Amino acid sequence: MKTLTIQITTDNAAFDGENESLEVGRILVNLAHYFELPESLPDDGLNRVIRDINGNTCGYYECH
Repeated sequence: MKTLTIQITTDNAAFDGENESLEVGRILVNLAHYFELPESLPDDGLNRVIRDINGNTCGYYECH
Protein backbone atom coordinates (compact mmCIF):
# COMPACT_ATOMS: atom_id res chain seq x y z
CA MET A 1 0.00 0.00 0.00
CA LYS A 2 1.26 3.49 -0.88
CA THR A 3 0.72 6.80 0.87
CA LEU A 4 0.32 9.91 -1.27
CA THR A 5 1.13 13.29 0.27
CA ILE A 6 0.21 16.51 -1.55
CA GLN A 7 1.22 19.93 -0.24
CA ILE A 8 0.12 23.14 -1.95
CA THR A 9 1.09 26.59 -0.69
CA THR A 10 -1.23 29.36 -1.84
CA ASP A 11 0.98 32.42 -1.35
CA ASN A 12 1.85 32.94 -5.03
CA ALA A 13 0.12 35.51 -7.26
CA ALA A 14 -1.79 32.73 -9.06
CA PHE A 15 -3.84 32.25 -5.88
CA ASP A 16 -4.71 35.91 -5.22
CA GLY A 17 -8.28 36.79 -4.29
CA GLU A 18 -11.01 34.69 -5.84
CA ASN A 19 -8.43 32.72 -7.83
CA GLU A 20 -7.33 30.67 -4.81
CA SER A 21 -9.96 27.93 -5.04
CA LEU A 22 -9.88 27.94 -8.85
CA GLU A 23 -6.11 27.45 -8.94
CA VAL A 24 -6.15 24.71 -6.28
CA GLY A 25 -8.88 22.95 -8.26
CA ARG A 26 -6.93 23.27 -11.51
CA ILE A 27 -3.84 21.79 -9.89
CA LEU A 28 -5.76 18.88 -8.35
CA VAL A 29 -7.50 18.08 -11.66
CA ASN A 30 -4.14 18.08 -13.45
CA LEU A 31 -2.66 15.79 -10.80
CA ALA A 32 -5.67 13.45 -11.05
CA HIS A 33 -5.17 13.15 -14.82
CA TYR A 34 -1.45 12.53 -14.33
CA PHE A 35 -2.07 9.85 -11.70
CA GLU A 36 -4.14 7.89 -14.23
CA LEU A 37 -0.93 7.14 -16.14
CA PRO A 38 0.88 3.86 -15.46
CA GLU A 39 3.82 4.20 -13.07
CA SER A 40 2.90 7.79 -12.17
CA LEU A 41 3.14 6.99 -8.45
CA PRO A 42 6.62 5.55 -7.96
CA ASP A 43 7.26 4.30 -4.43
CA ASP A 44 10.57 6.13 -3.97
CA GLY A 45 9.63 8.82 -1.43
CA LEU A 46 11.01 11.62 -3.61
CA ASN A 47 9.26 14.99 -3.70
CA ARG A 48 7.86 15.98 -7.09
CA VAL A 49 7.34 19.70 -7.72
CA ILE A 50 3.88 21.17 -8.28
CA ARG A 51 3.72 24.40 -10.27
CA ASP A 52 0.97 27.01 -10.44
CA ILE A 53 -0.46 28.36 -13.69
CA ASN A 54 2.34 30.96 -13.82
CA GLY A 55 5.02 28.27 -13.64
CA ASN A 56 6.01 29.03 -10.06
CA THR A 57 6.66 26.24 -7.58
CA CYS A 58 3.73 26.08 -5.18
CA GLY A 59 4.09 22.67 -3.62
CA TYR A 60 5.02 19.05 -4.02
CA TYR A 61 3.71 15.53 -3.92
CA GLU A 62 5.41 12.36 -2.82
CA CYS A 63 4.49 8.74 -2.67
CA HIS A 64 5.91 6.31 -0.15
